[in-house]
Amino acid sequence: MAQLEVHSKEIVGKVMTWLSWADSDYIAARIMFRDHYLLQATQLSCTAVEKYLKTLLLLLNINIPKGYAGHNLEELYKKIKNSGIDLSINDEDLLFLKKCYQLRYPDELEESFEILIDEKSR
Repeated sequence: MAQLEVHSKEIVGKVMTWLSWADSDYIAARIMFRDHYLLQATQLSCTAVEKYLKTLLLLLNINIPKGYAGHNLEELYKKIKNSGIDLSINDEDLLFLKKCYQLRYPDELEESFEILIDEKSR
């Protein structure tokens, strides 16, 4: 199992920044869900989870991928699992968030794209 190690002030600062931004996205997502802005809430949910996973990668001293891979929740989680830490995140939830992330660019969605964002499923 991966071990957390003592980190420099620089790493601790980065971790605190990622964690703070993740918390802000999470809180904003909750507010958006409460106020029925479901599309916006899913986007903030995606970025909150992404930032929490990246925070853990920093703590584990695992390289955070750049570009699309850096936004791919499945890949980020896979890196964490490969380090020996299983957060027991449901794969279906990651797939749902990945699909929600695609909603950022409606002009790039395929005609057959479908997703159900239901307030009752929160």
